[in-house]
Amino acid sequence: MNFRPSSFLIGAMLATLLAIATTAFVVWRMSDRAPVAIVGPVTSIKVATNVSIGGPFNLIDHTGRAVADTDFRGKLMLVFFGYGACPDICSAELQNIAVALDLLGAKAEAIQPLFITVDPARDTVEFLAGYVANFHPRLRGLTGQKAQTDAAAAAYRVFHAGTDAHSHA
Repeated sequence: MNFRPSSFLIGAMLATLLAIATTAFVVWRMSDRAPVAIVGPVTSIKVATNVSIGGPFNLIDHTGRAVADTDFRGKLMLVFFGYGACPDICSAELQNIAVALDLLGAKAEAIQPLFITVDPARDTVEFLAGYVANFHPRLRGLTGQKAQTDAAAAAYRVFHAGTDAHSHA
């Protein structure tokens, strides 16, 4: 019997063999490589050395005590500017700060977290006492007269603008 495969069958077999060989080659090449780290360790940070950030301030903390920047000498100040009526980002970031402090454990004692309001008319001492208690026991809420909080914000190069409206849109 004379058996002769059709050219279609030969073409299909060659295409299948080529697909299998290509797949095997790709799998072999990918398995030979070490996983690539998307984020590597930070080895250096460049900072603009001629930019001054921070400065003196005199404010009132959430317990009613007068505080100044000099009260925190010897500690790293982690300063966050915001306002109590902030609909989401302020509380989310303060929660992140609280988690970071907890993760640092005893090392966090070297850090003094501060929440400085940019809305002192609404964020009174009494309000801040309840507000900062929601986040971390070491977080200190600071307020004062508008001129005082504006001066602190300016020293830290924080831009803020208020409105009389209660809309968060």
